[in-house]
Amino acid sequence: QKTDFTSELINDQIYRRGNYADLIQNVCGINIEAYTSDSWKTFSASQNLFGETAFPEIVLAGTSFSGTSFFNFDGWLKDKLKSDIYNVSVQGGGFGFSMMTYLASDEFRKYPPKIIIWEFLPQANLNASDSHIFFRQMIPAIFGECSDEIAIDKYQGPIKSEQTDLVTFTNKKLKDAYLYIEATNPTERKLELEILYENGEGGFMPLTRKQKMENNGKYYFLLDGAKDIDPTKYNYPYFIRLITDKLEGDYKVKACPLPKQLVTDTP
Repeated sequence: QKTDFTSELINDQIYRRGNYADLIQNVCGINIEAYTSDSWKTFSASQNLFGETAFPEIVLAGTSFSGTSFFNFDGWLKDKLKSDIYNVSVQGGGFGFSMMTYLASDEFRKYPPKIIIWEFLPQANLNASDSHIFFRQMIPAIFGECSDEIAIDKYQGPIKSEQTDLVTFTNKKLKDAYLYIEATNPTERKLELEILYENGEGGFMPLTRKQKMENNGKYYFLLDGAKDIDPTKYNYPYFIRLITDKLEGDYKVKACPLPKQLVTDTP
């Protein structure tokens, strides 16, 4: 649905200094002058006589450049695309926090968007280990929670310890699968997974969300096999532990199968 927006210059005398200006001046003894920058704001030019608005079909997930009103990035997108935008960007969200949190949100499931605009810095390394952790949470979040009928395994109960061993997974072959996790009452908590594989490899996978972002207590994590000398051998994850800092509330974990079109042929 097309909507008219207009952008207006609201202040053309804003003086700004870069984030590293003071550091450079102190270290190098170079005076860095403040610079002026225009400030714009975008307004809806359409009037809804009935006061009802549809949920935006375009979502913007990005860094501080998208989440800070000064840059008016979402406003310019509205103006040029002639469409309202649901902005889930957050300051300090970095490469993937806003996108990861949005895909796991209730809004994504209730109001599936037609377009998602993902803004991140061009120097972001998509092959870095931190990026890998983000992707392993984003991809299964698109599929959502699987039903009990198709779940490979499931486990739930009260959180009574900092470490909860998901022992029911030890006898399952968790290949081409992902975890759906709920940790509630409260949702704000430190959370991570400890995963061990058949060949003895393992590691800790952080799931903690930034407190400045709304958290519904729902998490996703894509399981994969540990590398082996033999490329045809798949090392299944055989031990999974849920770790948290708050000994209260409840948890629910499901091992869900990936959609058939994503299943690999590796044994």
